Amino acid sequence: MDDVWLVARCPSCSRCHGARGAAHRCPHCGHRTASPMDVVDRAASAAELQVLVTLANTPEELRDELRKRIGGQRVRKGGDDEDSPRVWFAALREAANEDGYVTVEALAKALRRRSSITPVPDVIEHAMGTGLLFEEESDLWCLLGEQRSG
Repeated sequence: MDDVWLVARCPSCSRCHGARGAAHRCPHCGHRTASPMDVVDRAASAAELQVLVTLANTPEELRDELRKRIGGQRVRKGGDDEDSPRVWFAALREAANEDGYVTVEALAKALRRRSSITPVPDVIEHAMGTGLLFEEESDLWCLLGEQRSG
């Protein structure tokens, strides 16, 4: 049970967040939640929790579209962290050359080394969406400043 993350809804602001259990403060509004929490869902890993919290905080009429965009293959039961954003970030740092540039080939090699099965374009899209990468030119991206390993 200690490997289970809870998707909890705050009674004050009605937004969802991740929790391991027990009483805690809502990260959105600071309200102290009581112990029985309003549990909306459960996740087996931090990566799955991220997706479930995002979906829970998305208006119902937009959830199906968001699920399609996120991709069902990323929501896994059972604690599979091989394809978590943490693994992708480590692969991006490894793939970046001394000037911070990342190519598809270098990223593919770094992802394979980490046993990731996520397609390279998906990792690049996620990294660009979070502001870690920007496209310098076709098939060449730049990993931003302090994110680099060197």
